[in-house]
Amino acid sequence: MVPGRECGSCGVCCKIPFIDDEALQKPPGALCVNFDKVAGCKIYRTRPQVCRDYYCGWRMMPNLDDDWRPDKSGVFITDPGDGVSQQYRERGAMKLVIGSARAISRPAFLDFICDMVERGAPIYLAVPGPVGHLMAEVQANAHLAGPVRDKDRQRIVDVITGLVKDLVSFAYKTPVMPMRERH
Repeated sequence: MVPGRECGSCGVCCKIPFIDDEALQKPPGALCVNFDKVAGCKIYRTRPQVCRDYYCGWRMMPNLDDDWRPDKSGVFITDPGDGVSQQYRERGAMKLVIGSARAISRPAFLDFICDMVERGAPIYLAVPGPVGHLMAEVQANAHLAGPVRDKDRQRIVDVITGLVKDLVSFAYKTPVMPMRERH
């Protein structure tokens, strides 16, 4: 945790993830019923453990400044999920959920992507699906290796833009819904 860094009224983590926990069930892309756009989490002091244990990448990474807060940057950095091998996790795998087209051309975003690709840390680009559907995502390293090696920022932007366009046009099928019964 980065000392002094607070979520404030961001709430991106209160909308994007799928939560299927005994204490809280929320379909992906649906805003949590406990979130208020002005005040943030209405039950923050008594929020479920699943929420207490979660922090986005911006809260955890001191190299990211305040402009990286997800609601400001349009990028939500999170864990890539259970389908990622331990080897990739050890190399610093991350999922970057793109919530805004303007995020892609930000110099800080491009520097971050380049650094991750150069270090061999797996990067997954994702876009939120319709409410109730999991995110569409792609591992981007192989697509970005050449442009990053060549330090060709315009090609990097073009590749990321193309990947995001493909993700946005993903044909979503069956929605996922929380399965646990409420207590």
